Amino acid sequence: RVGADKVRLAAVHAQGQNLASSISRLDVDIKAEKEARAAKDAAVMNAVRSSSESLFGDITRLQSEVKVEEKTRVSEDEKERVAREAADHHMSTDISRLQTQAKAAEEARFADDQAEAATHRASLDKLGLEISQLHATVAALQ
Repeated sequence: RVGADKVRLAAVHAQGQNLASSISRLDVDIKAEKEARAAKDAAVMNAVRSSSESLFGDITRLQSEVKVEEKTRVSEDEKERVAREAADHHMSTDISRLQTQAKAAEEARFADDQAEAATHRASLDKLGLEISQLHATVAALQ
């Protein structure tokens, strides 16, 4: 009887160590996922920033071109109007594209966050069940 209890106690102890190891691995996985998400978010923000800077450069360049055009070709008002409309259309298209990219990135981050939360909840539920089972085994041994 005493020997069997010692064997059961050793088994429970091993299960406890396995559970602690699982918790430790989960902590490491969570940390790695957070770091990966931070890197991904930084990459998305850098891409959006780069696109914004490019767009700003395009706007500045186009504004300069329009000013030069106005100074050198005052007599060609119609041509300048067409150029400005084209530049405005180009800028509007770029702005819409950037807004779409930013919205898609935000939606992707939200979906990733939801999936990560669901995974963590499932892992925690599983660990909770294992802990309950260990408590029941320990109670049975006492």
